[in-house]
Amino acid sequence: MVSAKTAQLRALTRADYPALLRFLSGFEDETREESFWSKRLDLWWDLNPAFDETIPRGWIVSDADAVKGFFGNIPTRVRLAGNIVTAFNATTWRVAPECRNYSLSLFYQAIRAAKNSIFFNTTPSDDVIRILDVHKFRLLPHAENSQKSVMLVNPRRLAESRIRGRWRSAAVALAVAPVAAWLQSRRLRFGPTPVGVEARELTRAGGVFDELWMRTRHLYANTNVRSADAVQWQCFASPEFRKPLFGCFAGDRLAGYMIAGARIREGLNVLRAVDVWPDPDQPFALPSLLRFAQRWAAEHGFDMVEVPHFSASLARQLAALGLFRRAAAGQERAYYLAPQVLDTARSYFVAIEGDYGL
Repeated sequence: MVSAKTAQLRALTRADYPALLRFLSGFEDETREESFWSKRLDLWWDLNPAFDETIPRGWIVSDADAVKGFFGNIPTRVRLAGNIVTAFNATTWRVAPECRNYSLSLFYQAIRAAKNSIFFNTTPSDDVIRILDVHKFRLLPHAENSQKSVMLVNPRRLAESRIRGRWRSAAVALAVAPVAAWLQSRRLRFGPTPVGVEARELTRAGGVFDELWMRTRHLYANTNVRSADAVQWQCFASPEFRKPLFGCFAGDRLAGYMIAGARIREGLNVLRAVDVWPDPDQPFALPSLLRFAQRWAAEHGFDMVEVPHFSASLARQLAALGLFRRAAAGQERAYYLAPQVLDTARSYFVAIEGDYGL
């Protein structure tokens, strides 16, 4: 049992890592071992270019040498109202049953630390959502819209998922799939690829990402910092948590990029864009990235490519390119708290906020 005299609520330090690893790996219903969690801690903090020792890793409830509660913070750099700030991203709010009275105290520590910045929570449970509502958290703009744009990669698998369990579903899928593929080919309006333009998969984020960010950082007052080190960390910092990165180049110049992630949606293998950042002065960038993503998805066994509508402008561009649109089940519930309500027209937040994209 926790002793009222020895229990403490305090900031997590590097010296607490061994006790925290024991707590996380031994938590109720947890199946992942300490080695998994050790790599997570490295990714969140020690490999993170936005982290330094002045930023809290999170907060713990400790009793003697044991951790009994944890609320983690993953720092990222964000442009907020035109200024670069360190954002707070909630992760892994866990408290042992005997210490549940400390749960809200951990949460309040995070709110106080983030009061002059922006605080994201993108993986809340139903119970946590009720707490976020009470404390005036708001949905991120794209989380209010269940519409996604999609490209079919395996029309047969899509047809089978829609008619699963029905009579002769395989035969029907065989008949429907060519029609769906033909319809998509008639809709998509990517146009020819200009001479000297190429989209390809990348294995590192080099200086061309800094150049792209410097050219485009003015586009939104509120958005993620997309420097080379931020993209490198997001995609490649840890071999266990890598994400595909696609870049569109005009000669040696980066014209835009897409970060992708895999997920299962309604029984389908979906390649989902978690960030899309094309230079609007290079209109070929977005269609080139989408064409490449569709081809890459086919080569790697995916059934569909999905692009969330991170902004109204992106939704219009995707519609103009002829992508299908659908209301997607399992919508993410991504929340934020900031000193002011975000102006949707001046904001572009994606699926790398919080700990959802890690």
